[in-house]
Amino acid sequence: MKTLQWSALCAGIIFLTGCRLVEPKARTPYGHYYLESRENFSAVDRVALLELENESTRVELAAQLTQVIADSFGKKHLFSIRTIDRMDPFWLRLDLDTIATAPPEHLQSIAEELNVDAVIFGTIKHYQSYPHLLIALHLKMIDVRRGRLLWAMEQVWDSTDRQVELRMKEYFEKEVHNEYQPLDWRIMVTSPRAFNKFVVYEIGQTLPHSMPADH
Repeated sequence: MKTLQWSALCAGIIFLTGCRLVEPKARTPYGHYYLESRENFSAVDRVALLELENESTRVELAAQLTQVIADSFGKKHLFSIRTIDRMDPFWLRLDLDTIATAPPEHLQSIAEELNVDAVIFGTIKHYQSYPHLLIALHLKMIDVRRGRLLWAMEQVWDSTDRQVELRMKEYFEKEVHNEYQPLDWRIMVTSPRAFNKFVVYEIGQTLPHSMPADH
């Protein structure tokens, strides 16, 4: 699928939670995203990250990217995070494949069984490593105690896009320069591992940077 088509898809997204449609709250360099109020977000202490659904042809990508997200989000110290993979006994018992459409009572059961306040889940909509790196993701975070959407985003990262290229250069200089010496920022467009870390870093930038002092 052409990048332009994916961009058009992302530009018009809306997020569905229960019977309520929530339009994206902000447009940033990282794409459209929705973020609930800081007060509600700060009430979240424990989060389960479900292994991503994978619509790409890379079978191993879901587990790999899920772990990169867990590691990156954990470093933000906003909440404690645990991953639930598809082989986990909780997955089948709680029918986690249906979480996107789960009624409030099911979400409450998930909260109690996993002992979490919220769940992050989503889909790898598209991925390619040739002729250039490109990934499309859709992610949501739901407060499973109250059935409330806390955060969501959907975006395409195309390594040949000029704006993405500029952000990769900035990210490299600020975050990972020492890790890849003597290589320069171009490692971001040749290494899927480095590119995925960049993508997840930008996803994390849509979350709050800090919480109130009493969190």
